[in-house]
Amino acid sequence: MEKNKVIQIIIEAFEDTHEQTISQLVTKTSIPRRTAQRYIEELIQSNKLKAFGQGRSRYYQRVYHNDEVLTRLAVLKNNNHVGTLIFGNGSYSFVYEKSFENTLDGIQNDNNASSDLYPLFENLIPEHHRRDKLVQGTHDLGSVLIELNNAHGDFKFVPLHELFKAQSSVEKRPPWIDVKNKILGENAYPNLIDSTIKISDEILDDISSKEHSNLSGYQHKVDVENGEIVESRKNAGYILKPLDRTLINYFERDELNQKNYYPFLALNEHLFMSFAKNELKLDVPMSGILPAKHGD
Repeated sequence: MEKNKVIQIIIEAFEDTHEQTISQLVTKTSIPRRTAQRYIEELIQSNKLKAFGQGRSRYYQRVYHNDEVLTRLAVLKNNNHVGTLIFGNGSYSFVYEKSFENTLDGIQNDNNASSDLYPLFENLIPEHHRRDKLVQGTHDLGSVLIELNNAHGDFKFVPLHELFKAQSSVEKRPPWIDVKNKILGENAYPNLIDSTIKISDEILDDISSKEHSNLSGYQHKVDVENGEIVESRKNAGYILKPLDRTLINYFERDELNQKNYYPFLALNEHLFMSFAKNELKLDVPMSGILPAKHGD
């Protein structure tokens, strides 16, 4: 890894934890100890870090300058570092990695500064009331990207100082194309799933104060595991879309401005997914339906 990137990772680590020993830094970033020691000395010389104490008790603190109060997120696509998203003080910029030969949609190589989060990344954030839960209390929309676990896409966002750890960890979910036949299966319509749902009514009815899936869109979703259907926020392989009697007004309101209830919304979605897979031979995820409360 090139020198400038290692130095930037060290700086980011101190912005996250302002005071650290060399051992804490190595544990935090996974940078080799000798490499960390060499660059720390350079950062001390350039007045980026300050050293205190001697020997094993020696520790370091970040020296801040007014133009450096920014957040930097490493952007991984298919687990490859394609660039760094930088934001703060009301602006966003994106710096491509030299090894990434393409460009991302809507983000040019140069002069890509923006006052808003790039649409490519913002579209990963859920919408409407689901979005409100995630952005509550945040100053920059970009900071929400770190919370997008199980985004069910090929993007991942990690603080720059955690880049080594993110790339060295083994991705448990295999690439979609490698397992598409297993996922699609031979299920006909309707595919009625015989499983027990062990999720609280508060989550199913979407009255929880938290989000339970980071997949974008308006409709309420919960990340789950198969078998006994339980919530899984880390290694979810499936998405549950509960029937919601209180918030299902996706399309319009009636003449009296009342919320509409669409009891066949899930069934229609399953019908179209099945048609796309079985008749049009499209690569769509396996889908199925489960009995809900009240006979739906």
